[in-house]
Amino acid sequence: MSAKKQSKLIEQTEIENLGTVKVGRQVSHPVFGNGIVLKIAEWEDGEITLNVIFDKAGSKWLVPELAGLLDQKPINFLKPLKSLLTKLSR
Repeated sequence: MSAKKQSKLIEQTEIENLGTVKVGRQVSHPVFGNGIVLKIAEWEDGEITLNVIFDKAGSKWLVPELAGLLDQKPINFLKPLKSLLTKLSR
């Protein structure tokens, strides 16, 4: 019987295309959508996994090198608001 792998939680990690990733970082996934990093685990073999909670897909553990994570694009609330105000003022 093989021994269960052990991991430890870490505060941050470096991910290609994202730079330094810390708990609380907002990210985007091509399938799961927008999410927030809840935990970062480092396994005995050095592998890193991220626990991300997504708006629509819930909580997922992901291997960052395989996940295709990107920076979450900030929502620009001002543009639609300005458009609405312009229409109302006519």
